[in-house]
Amino acid sequence: MGRITERLKTPARTLLRVGFLLAAIRPTLDFYHGSWRLAARRIAGVFMREGFGGIVRRAYILLGRPMDYSDERFSPALVYGQLPPLAPDFVPRVSIIVPNYNHACYLRERLESIYQQTYQNVEVILLDDCSSDESTTILQEFAARYPEKTRCQFNTVNSGGVFNQWKKGLGLATGGLVWIAESDDYCSGNFLEELVRCFQNPGVMLAFARCEFVQGTPAETVWTTSDYLHDLGPDIWGKPFIRSAHAMITSGWAIKNLLPNVSSALFRHPGQLTLFDDPRWYGLRLCGDWIFYISVIRGGLVAYSPHATNYYRQHPKNTSVDAQKDDDYYAEHEIVAGYLVSLYHVERNVLDKQELYLYSHWCSRRGANRRRDFQQLYSLDRVWRLKSERLPNLVMAVYALTAGGGETFPIMLANLLKQKGYPVTLFNCHAQPTEPGVRDMLSPTIPVLELEQLEHAAAAFSDMGIELVHSHHAWVDVSLATLLLGYPGIRQVITMHGMYEMMTSEQLDTLTPVLQRRISRIVYTAEKNVKPFPYDFRRDKGFRRIDNALPAKQIFPISRDELMLSPNDFVFCCVARAIPDKGWEEAIEAVIWANAHSPRQIRLLLIGEGPEAVRLRSHYSNEFVRFLGFRSNIRDYFAMSDAGLLPSRFKGESAPLVLIDCLLSGKPALASNVGDIRSMLDTTSGLAGELFELTDWQIDIPALGEIMRRLANDDDAYNEILDRVPIAAAKFETSGMLQEYEAIYRDVLRISDNSISHNETAIVGEAL
Repeated sequence: MGRITERLKTPARTLLRVGFLLAAIRPTLDFYHGSWRLAARRIAGVFMREGFGGIVRRAYILLGRPMDYSDERFSPALVYGQLPPLAPDFVPRVSIIVPNYNHACYLRERLESIYQQTYQNVEVILLDDCSSDESTTILQEFAARYPEKTRCQFNTVNSGGVFNQWKKGLGLATGGLVWIAESDDYCSGNFLEELVRCFQNPGVMLAFARCEFVQGTPAETVWTTSDYLHDLGPDIWGKPFIRSAHAMITSGWAIKNLLPNVSSALFRHPGQLTLFDDPRWYGLRLCGDWIFYISVIRGGLVAYSPHATNYYRQHPKNTSVDAQKDDDYYAEHEIVAGYLVSLYHVERNVLDKQELYLYSHWCSRRGANRRRDFQQLYSLDRVWRLKSERLPNLVMAVYALTAGGGETFPIMLANLLKQKGYPVTLFNCHAQPTEPGVRDMLSPTIPVLELEQLEHAAAAFSDMGIELVHSHHAWVDVSLATLLLGYPGIRQVITMHGMYEMMTSEQLDTLTPVLQRRISRIVYTAEKNVKPFPYDFRRDKGFRRIDNALPAKQIFPISRDELMLSPNDFVFCCVARAIPDKGWEEAIEAVIWANAHSPRQIRLLLIGEGPEAVRLRSHYSNEFVRFLGFRSNIRDYFAMSDAGLLPSRFKGESAPLVLIDCLLSGKPALASNVGDIRSMLDTTSGLAGELFELTDWQIDIPALGEIMRRLANDDDAYNEILDRVPIAAAKFETSGMLQEYEAIYRDVLRISDNSISHNETAIVGEAL
């Protein structure tokens, strides 16, 4: 009967969606000003990028209806994908850290299993913590056999604990992936090859393999992963999977450490974990690795494969085996529980399961009538007080990982929030191909969620324990708002970067209802952003201005010799997407005009990619212009130049980040007077640059050329605006901006769940 019901549901759902498509025809034509041709072209583009689901989603948006997935069972494989085969061009460097202490009798087997791995893009870091046996001799022997991939670091004084060695190894590691291979374990030859493939999914922060517990010589298996974890429920350890860290925590990892030892795991380099600042961690004997894992995976995904094996050796010197007999075993579990409630959005009943599991362990060893003694070592009441320290789970949603202020600003904000301790996931809608230079701007410690189907976003966010989504692009704002109808526990904040004011009133009227229903707060960066919205909507959504800012960076000015520029040349640097409205062609024409009227040579650097770059390279080949393509280190180019150039006639221009980059590089800017550029350059003594006016959104080339000529030849005028640059740059310090965003997040998450839940339930009921 259940199968029949499922078969009936699918046609019914399909008919419902076809009905929505038919109902959306008229609103679609209205949205595109009655043009069948324009509507068809846009629909075809959506279909090419997103398939039929994208068309359906837009129909729901135009009709202001929530998409209903309530009868679809959540499937991690459907949402996060399967583990793909290892692609030939995916060869990340793996740093293998071997922390050894008096394990000479096991070292040769351990090291052979490392150096004979089928995956070979590795570096091996051999550590010794002042062993008294023959360990260092064996380590040096292998280092001599494999000198091209091996480094040795031996302590002359014992560090006092294995986690000191972990930290030391991580500080030496240069790979993006790290494997801490304990010196008394060994593994199958395909261990790395099998786990490396998991990281082709950019959301995976840790992958682990099947583990066999072995003892004796020759080694015999005493139990396996399935045996070790059988008390957590269904045996899921026979097949590979990808699951969210949050789901793994709530379904078992909060109760018991799923990884019996670190040798079974491969993980992304965690950078400077705040865990390293906790002196308690270094002294833990049993649960320190557990805390390390839950710190590394936070906000991301976890992968598992049974097709590779770690062999975990059980022997008298094994510290984790001995530790279970002591009071510290229970006290350390309380420390783990404290980390869980301060790092994860877990309910009390999840930790109740850990307490029950731990108390059963206590009773089996010390009797059932000593509850008070147990609570001296482990108390959930003490633990639960730490819940107030937890920061919310955030998703930073981007249109694509491409150049542009609306795309790079959320990357920068995500990095700042991560540094402050927030669990941040970057959700890439992947509406355009990823530009590697932009991808590299994101901290490698931040997981990136990319889904095959955008329709799965709401289910993924819910499964990942996400509490707040912050989007930065009108298409992303509305798409996610529509998908999240019916998910009242997930708030949404948007920051406007200049798109809504470019819409017609009819288009905005179509999109406003879903924004009204779902969006909790709206941030704007320029006064022009708010003009299209009525007063009541601005009041209801708590519109708030937060000025853009960027962090300071160390600058290494590009050598002029590298670009064949003379020290006497006056150089303008223009960084922008290469589209017509960014004024690339007018900038070139103005530089040509200026050079025709200037005794001093004036040069133009054009940094960026796009259709205009392709077109203009073939049209303008002269000594005055350098087409440099995409560059991630734009401040180094600004610093080498004399002035930035922003000849934008883009109607959506608001508060361009590239102008902040220019000022933070110590250089003034010549820019069109659009958006909030004047206020960005303004100081108490005047502008830190020069502005020129547009006429009907067009650039007067001779007028722009004349300003260029004057700046290049009038030292007094140039030095006057140059002196104002530090004053203008000081306005764009990030700590104030970050505090304002944090205040909005706190305010949004304080809103009564009951009021929003009731509101959205009514909306969903009405729509269905």
